[in-house]
Amino acid sequence: YRYADALAKPEAEGGRLSAVQTNAITSLLYPARRQPPHLPGLYDLLGDTWARSVVTPSKEDVGALVDGVRLFPGRLKLLFQTSVLAASAGMLEAAHSLVDYGIKVAPSPEVKARFETLKKSFPPEPPGAANSGSATKASAK
Repeated sequence: YRYADALAKPEAEGGRLSAVQTNAITSLLYPARRQPPHLPGLYDLLGDTWARSVVTPSKEDVGALVDGVRLFPGRLKLLFQTSVLAASAGMLEAAHSLVDYGIKVAPSPEVKARFETLKKSFPPEPPGAANSGSATKASAK
């Protein structure tokens, strides 16, 4: 309900969610992550909230989204959002790793092209990052 209310009346410029709205939504989602069963909708809502927020997520916030990608690797929207948010949080190694995974698992040429375009928009990968492995390793740093 908080997300629906925030979308109906976004408080930040450009129709985005304010810091207060973002916190009101995420403050319920983070504790829910620790409750079984793990639900993909929780991570979808978390990704949508951060994608619409004026606030840049912290590394811990991005880590929660990476956890969602690990649990539900077929959720391509979540994967895409997490890649973008990782880059915006300065987690370039994780962002590149996530987008590379998206390119690898893309179910169609159109989806693959979206991930490739996203990768081109990122700053260059940090030196030595190409040998580091998966987003799992990147997010653990």
